[in-house]
Amino acid sequence: MEFYLFTHFGPNTFTDLEWGKGTEPEDMFNPTQLDCNQWCRIAKAAGAKGIIITAKHHDGFCLWPSKYSTHTVAQSKWKNGKGDVLKELSDACKKYNLKLGIYLSPWDRNHPKYGTDEYNEVFINMMKEVVSRYGPLFEFWWDGANGEGPNGKKQVYDWRKFEETMRKIAPNTVVFSDIGHFKGWGIIAFFQVGDTIAHRGLYVQVRFHECGPVSSSSNAYCFIQLITCGRPSLFTRLVKINGCPLRILPASRSITSRLAPT
Repeated sequence: MEFYLFTHFGPNTFTDLEWGKGTEPEDMFNPTQLDCNQWCRIAKAAGAKGIIITAKHHDGFCLWPSKYSTHTVAQSKWKNGKGDVLKELSDACKKYNLKLGIYLSPWDRNHPKYGTDEYNEVFINMMKEVVSRYGPLFEFWWDGANGEGPNGKKQVYDWRKFEETMRKIAPNTVVFSDIGHFKGWGIIAFFQVGDTIAHRGLYVQVRFHECGPVSSSSNAYCFIQLITCGRPSLFTRLVKINGCPLRILPASRSITSRLAPT
């Protein structure tokens, strides 16, 4: 069974808080002994296939020098503001042949535009930054947490625009989110006509049709149609895509995927 490492790293590492407040001074972040090669060396030795890192948690602090925030490594004293955790980790992952994933929280307890329509564009631009600079990414995490920002307002997230953006800039990246075709559910992969999904050598193309009723007390049904399959002998093999079991049946037949609540 494959596994990955999820690394929660940032100001919380120094404050010992689960959720930062967004008011932490940037100079608090000063990992003078950071060694991403060590992380990856240990991950590789343990048998992990990749690492996911909290590029920005709810406190809003960015582990890369984003031009869309003033609460980043560039404003810290770490490496005189020239440090870039994502760059170091990305390079180390390539060196040790590990996949890289990014967690980017839309909630931002620091950004002055949080709680306004403008913030959705800020978040989209941050997504574009990390994908273009540190990709390819095997997995991307959004988090549905939605608390108040520094102005006391909550944000109305433009999830569909976030999704459209990811489809364009990282079409092969699996996304963890609170949206997808199953409202309010956790892990869901984006399916659309022509999507190619790989799972242990099984390559299939699926067509997303519709989704049945969803409630907290019942499972959801995802109706998809097989278009092509790279290994016909595995038409009936039960596989899991992004944690969701799918029964792959012959082409031109409708098939049903039952997703258990997360």
